[in-house]
Amino acid sequence: MQSITRSCLTALLAASPWLATAATVTFSFDTTVSQVVGSSGFPTGPLLGDQVAVSVSFDSGAQLLAPPSLGRSVFDPASVVIHYAAGSFSRTVANAPGLGALILRDNAPDPDGFNPLVDGLSFIAADGTGDSVQVTLRGPTLDLITNGQLPTFQDDRWANLPLATFEICRRSDPVSSVCDVGFVRSLVSPVPEPASLGLMLLGLGGLAAWSRRARAAHGALSD
Repeated sequence: MQSITRSCLTALLAASPWLATAATVTFSFDTTVSQVVGSSGFPTGPLLGDQVAVSVSFDSGAQLLAPPSLGRSVFDPASVVIHYAAGSFSRTVANAPGLGALILRDNAPDPDGFNPLVDGLSFIAADGTGDSVQVTLRGPTLDLITNGQLPTFQDDRWANLPLATFEICRRSDPVSSVCDVGFVRSLVSPVPEPASLGLMLLGLGGLAAWSRRARAAHGALSD
C-alpha cells in the first residue's frame, strides 16, 4: 500500500509541476520598447519599437529582510529571475549574491507622489556584469496585496497599473545605480487574452499619462 501511495504521489507531481514548486510564482508580460538611450551600449537586444516578452519568477515565500515600514517591505531577492526575449535575442538574468531587489508595497505612500497610497511590486535582477533589469508595477489598486504578503499568482491587473514598466540598465560600474552606458524602457501589458483586451486599452491611457512625467533615463533606477 505504501509503494502504491508513493507511486501515485510521484505521478501526480509529474503531471502537475506547480505542486512541486508551489512557492515559485511567474509573472509574464508583453512589452513594447518606448525609450532607448545610449544605443551604442546595446549592440544586441531590444530596439525602439520592439515587442519584448518578459517573465519574472520569484519565491512567494521569500524571507522578509526587515520589519515593514509604512507599508513597504523588503524581501530577499535571491530567487528573482527575469527573462526577456525580442525576436531571436533572449536573455535570462539571475541575481548575484548581494545584488537585486524584491520590494512590496501594501497601502504604502507613493514614492512618485502621483497617488496617496499604492500597492506595488518592484523586481530587480543584476548578475554583477554591469547590467540589470527591472520590472516595476505600482498603482492605486489597493487589493492586489493582502497583509503584506507576496502574491501567489499573477493578477492581470498588475499590468494595467499607472506605473508598469520593464527597464534595462547598462552601466560602466557594476555597483552603481546610474545607467551611464545605456538604458531601455518598455511599457508592460498582460499577455493578451480576449477578456483582457479592454482593460489593456484602459491601462495604456494611464501609462501614457505617467510617461510624460517619468524620470530621466540617465537617473538612477529606483524601486
